[in-house]
Amino acid sequence: MSVDRVRTSALLAVVMAGLIAGCGGEDGKHQVESVIIGGSQVTDPVALLNEAHTQFISANQGAIDARSATVASDTSCFFRRESARSTAVVPKVFCGPIRRPGADEDHSWDAYGTDSSSEVTLGSLEQPASAVDISLLVRPDGKSPADASTVAAPLVPQSTLKDYAVMRPESEQQSGFELTNLAIPARLVTPSATISVLAQATSDVLPGWVEGGTGAAAYRPADGQEIRAYRVTIEPGSPYPDPNGSGRSAAAGSAKDASTTLSVSVGGQRLVVHGSPDDSHTSGSFEAKTFTVTCASLPCSDKADRRTYVLVTSIAKGKAPSLTATVDGQSLSMPLAGGAVSSAVSTVGSARKNMQQQVRASLATQPVPVDFGSSYGVIDTKVDPATISTVFLTAFDSAKGWAPSGKAWLEVPLNEGGLHPDSGLWKLDPDVITLKTATGTVAPDADAEQVGTYAYLVPDTFTTGTLVYQAHGTASYGGPTKPFKAKTSQQIPISIPAG
Repeated sequence: MSVDRVRTSALLAVVMAGLIAGCGGEDGKHQVESVIIGGSQVTDPVALLNEAHTQFISANQGAIDARSATVASDTSCFFRRESARSTAVVPKVFCGPIRRPGADEDHSWDAYGTDSSSEVTLGSLEQPASAVDISLLVRPDGKSPADASTVAAPLVPQSTLKDYAVMRPESEQQSGFELTNLAIPARLVTPSATISVLAQATSDVLPGWVEGGTGAAAYRPADGQEIRAYRVTIEPGSPYPDPNGSGRSAAAGSAKDASTTLSVSVGGQRLVVHGSPDDSHTSGSFEAKTFTVTCASLPCSDKADRRTYVLVTSIAKGKAPSLTATVDGQSLSMPLAGGAVSSAVSTVGSARKNMQQQVRASLATQPVPVDFGSSYGVIDTKVDPATISTVFLTAFDSAKGWAPSGKAWLEVPLNEGGLHPDSGLWKLDPDVITLKTATGTVAPDADAEQVGTYAYLVPDTFTTGTLVYQAHGTASYGGPTKPFKAKTSQQIPISIPAG
């Protein structure tokens, strides 16, 4: 053989070896001999891939045994070239294909990191269920990756949750549901929260985040259960614009707790709604929290903005669930699919749009002459300036709590000092300010009355009336007690259209 033919054959062998080791022809596209990661050459790439495969199978063995994850018989681990024309590999190892519930065939590779600070070593799982261009995967032995479409579909594991509800902020994770808007959103109003249901969905699977922990991506419902989900918004509750403010003392005792606790009512059961408006929960479990909008007393100090949540339920098949809001031991409910609010107490906050009227009125001085025989006195029943700037309807009085069904409280706060019911010389009767309506006169409720605020129990259809201020009571001046009553009264018209 001539020298030229020897040189030509040697050169051809070098070129072919380079093609096989790098990005050569179709037969060698999955083969690589020399692997450099982070500038360091992998001493034994086969051993590194075998270590990755052992870690990959070990991590998924339980799911594989339960058939909630499936792998090909020749599932392996690979390096991946940076591009089709590159001989360099990315600093990761890809193992698969593996099929899991909720992940499609394109997302069937687990990516493990590597550490090349000195010697190249295998790191931990960095990205499960990733998408990979399998044409870029390479091994020293040239083995081709298995086709994910030939891997059997996994069996979705069964959920352990039964008769369960959880609500989490929609922004925290993909909900996993195809929610459809309700034709007419459902709306329920309490003293501390306005709750609206905007959309709903049914599903054959329960997303893994509901089950908690680091298990499967999805679960099938427990026996006899079905999965329903809803988009729910929470906003501040019914207005309580009392300028006398919280922290005042009630005539009937301490102020009522106006916090709202949510539950789901279905088939005669009431299910706790797990979760929390402040987003706090125990890692991997929602059991530690019951969804409650806190309001120790009215008016609520926390006026949070509108927030959107996903409510997920696992409930008995064929049952129609309702959302129930409980305040001070009384509950209001509405069908989660949309419908009217029902309750044994007032639902005026849910039924009406207009609940308040701005007023500009000052109570005038009403001097009253009282004859004590030889003594003649004039009683001035207005000590400090007293004005009325607003009146409002509410289902829940801060001192007495809920109005009965079909009723509402009309609250009348007095600003700037208000009336002094007892001066030592005279004592005003509690009904010094009454409410005149088309059906008669209503006296303020003594148990509901707060210091500086009068409360009247009226029909929840109330729209117009007149506040009547007429000083009357008893007076004593060095002798017997005598009744007195001003000859004139002051009248303040009230108008709150239903809207």
